[in-house]
Order: sequence, then C-alpha cells, then structure tokens
Amino acid sequence: MSNVTNIVILVPLSLSLELEAVNALTAESLFNAGELKEIDDYAGGNKRMEHTIWAGAFNGLDLDAFLAALSGWAVGVSENFNASAIEGLDVLIIGQHDTSASFYRVNRTTGRLELVHPGEKA
Repeated sequence: MSNVTNIVILVPLSLSLELEAVNALTAESLFNAGELKEIDDYAGGNKRMEHTIWAGAFNGLDLDAFLAALSGWAVGVSENFNASAIEGLDVLIIGQHDTSASFYRVNRTTGRLELVHPGEKA
C-alpha cells in the first residue's frame, strides 16, 4: 500500500547549506528512505531562482522522525554558527491524502523547525 509524502525545502541562496548533509542525516534517521534532490535548475522563467530547492517524494515516511532529524540538524547549524545561519529555511510537506501543504519555518531564536501553517487532510 502506498502512502506518499512530498517534501519541498526552500533554502535561501545566502545560506551555504549542503544537501549531502541533510541526506546523510535523513538516511540515518529514516532507514535509507531515499534522498532529496536539488531541482531549482529545472524551474522556468527568465531569471534564476533565488532559493535553492530540494524536493523528494517518500513512501511510508515517518514524518515525525524526519521533522525531528531536520529540526535537530537546523539547531546544530544555528549553534555552530548563529541563529541567522539557518534563518529563512522553509519546508513544505504534503501527504498523499492532504488537500493542502503544511508549512514549517526555522525559528530565528531557537533554530528549531516550527509549524507555521498546518495542512488540511481530505
């Protein structure tokens, strides 16, 4: 049975974050569920995207484990540099049966990933 979770992470160009680091941490915490890919080069328009975009679709994803791992990583980045080092990182998540995406943002004070707008279930 399929239960797909779609994830899009928007990373401002001002942040020098490594996709490989995120994929390594998610591989550890999610038992090699797959990896995110950088997709901003595929966007249309007449200008380069001003965010790096990482995206992936995962079947059977333990969303709580993913969010905990991503939040822990964000806190680590904040503590090793400063809170603004991770500021502006946005995460959109939409499940297979959701009618809208949930929107998460890194809190500039704590460095933790927080729910800004909950998605709606069908």
